[in-house]
Amino acid sequence: MQHLSINELSLIAQMFNERDRSCILNIPLSLSSCSDTWCWKFESKCHYSVKSAYRFLVDGFQHREGSEIWKRFWKAKVPPKVLNFCWRALVNVVPCLSSLQSKRVPVDPSCPLCHVAPENVLHILIQCPFARSCWLSSPLGWPAPSASSLNEWFSLAFSSASVENASLMLMILWALWQNRNNVVWKGQGQTASGVFFMALNFLQQWKAARVVSSVSTIVDPARPIWSPPPHGWIKANIDASLTLQRGSVGFGCVIRKDDGSFVAARAGSFYSQMDAKCAEAIAFREALSWIKECGWDRVLFELDAQGRSPQPPSQILSLSILSLPNPKTLKSVPLLPNLPLLKAHLFSSQSSTPSSPVNSWHKVVPVQSSIPLWHKAIPVQPSISSTI
Repeated sequence: MQHLSINELSLIAQMFNERDRSCILNIPLSLSSCSDTWCWKFESKCHYSVKSAYRFLVDGFQHREGSEIWKRFWKAKVPPKVLNFCWRALVNVVPCLSSLQSKRVPVDPSCPLCHVAPENVLHILIQCPFARSCWLSSPLGWPAPSASSLNEWFSLAFSSASVENASLMLMILWALWQNRNNVVWKGQGQTASGVFFMALNFLQQWKAARVVSSVSTIVDPARPIWSPPPHGWIKANIDASLTLQRGSVGFGCVIRKDDGSFVAARAGSFYSQMDAKCAEAIAFREALSWIKECGWDRVLFELDAQGRSPQPPSQILSLSILSLPNPKTLKSVPLLPNLPLLKAHLFSSQSSTPSSPVNSWHKVVPVQSSIPLWHKAIPVQPSISSTI
């Protein structure tokens, strides 16, 4: 008060009542001569930041009524696009016909499914007779049918549902909208039970895809690793896989040079019931036929013989073929357990789903090879060398 002039005191007395004058005059003033500045109290440096403002708004929202439901909503175990649609429906930004008409879009607002009531979010997802039949086809029943808005329905139904039922509830909402779009744009719709099973199957497939594979990708340090063939040779890594449930056999072969560079690869499959040893033999036979077609010689073959009992490293053998023998004598070539090669094994495992019951190779990577043609090679008997 002592820093105010007489004119300032007179101006305050003229403009404010007694209570306000008392409050103004009791404001403590700084004794320094510095000017006033803006200060953001939610940051230690007093500067505004979007992060601090967002944190302030979120903290305030968490104490609002219904915030716990939204927390649970965003933690629901459903695909992100389902969450996105349900959120848009709850904030009423889904392009229903009534909403489009309110924005002066020339459309007929009647529901495309029942053709009776105007189509809004609550009607198409909850109150439409088709939506009601869909909900009754599910184990959830028809929750909160007397709600006057989708937000009210959501508060009543979602808050009391279990975790599994809450996820299924969101999936049915999404499936109903998908079916509505198919009716509007494609003229094709499903039955009420079909919509429910579409939602259920999509949820189950999404959950199955998220399951972390139990197969470990860590390579055992004690396992022998790929070794290059002699200079001027190529190495063929061959393997087979069995799928007993489907009765199918997959086989694959990977060709690499002595510097480890990739040359070509093939995979095939067919329906059959056989043991692992026979599958390895079939894979070897098919690889030999392919290599003969390509005209390659100086080939070192490696197989893993997974159907046999595990062999210690000191008993690992390799089959070396200097030049390919007459195909008629291939049946006498023994198959020996060898290095279990990860790349060849994974390649053949991916081919264990046959596209047809006919034996066929596929996924060919054609290359130009400088290796002499097969028919120019001098046939010799295969030599077996031990890597012990």
